[in-house]
Amino acid sequence: MSNETKRWLAEILHLLDGRLSPNEFRLVKTDRNFWRRTPFRADSISFTSTSYRGEELLLNAHLGIRHKAVEELCNLTAAALPKKYRSTTITVGGELGNVTGGGWRSRVVRSTGDVPVVAAAFWEDLECRALPYFIRFSKLEEVLRVLLIDNHKSPENIHCVFDLPRAKRAIAATYVLCDLELFEDLAVKKLEFLKTRSKQCHDITEFTALVDILRENWGKPFEEWRSKYVAG
Repeated sequence: MSNETKRWLAEILHLLDGRLSPNEFRLVKTDRNFWRRTPFRADSISFTSTSYRGEELLLNAHLGIRHKAVEELCNLTAAALPKKYRSTTITVGGELGNVTGGGWRSRVVRSTGDVPVVAAAFWEDLECRALPYFIRFSKLEEVLRVLLIDNHKSPENIHCVFDLPRAKRAIAATYVLCDLELFEDLAVKKLEFLKTRSKQCHDITEFTALVDILRENWGKPFEEWRSKYVAG
């Protein structure tokens, strides 16, 4: 990006910061992310930018909900995931328009005068679409409901589109929710899906290893056994 487009983006983030801070979001400028963290969950709003037709700036917002317990369990078998990213993995989420309905909602900045207009448009989307999205998926039961869906034609599949992470997060959620019957059911069904129907997944060892770990430690407090399993 040119210095001018970088300035436009910084000004948009600054304007949105004024709107989001009363909702307890904090801006991480280096990552262009807003985070709202609680002891058990975190909500994320991030922005991607690309140069568009020379000096124009194309922006998209992305939403994410991180259920801490689920992600910490999944990361136990994520050996290839760098440690610096393990605290920011997302349980469900995606591009704002895709996950809230209606398709991608890109905004274009062509001049300095567009900055407040684009910021206002993003805020309207965040207020009307993102905040209700965060409320919906604040409940792990609702997260699990969409993680169970392996049909890529289902509109609910958009919240976690990758097969292996979706399988791992579903099995981890059953552990957090203490649903042993569903855990055992998913251990079979998700494995069968990954092995025979998924066109994405070629190495299922992360999933099978996680199932083994959770089964072995079922009913035990996570803090008592987590140190035995360190990925990477």
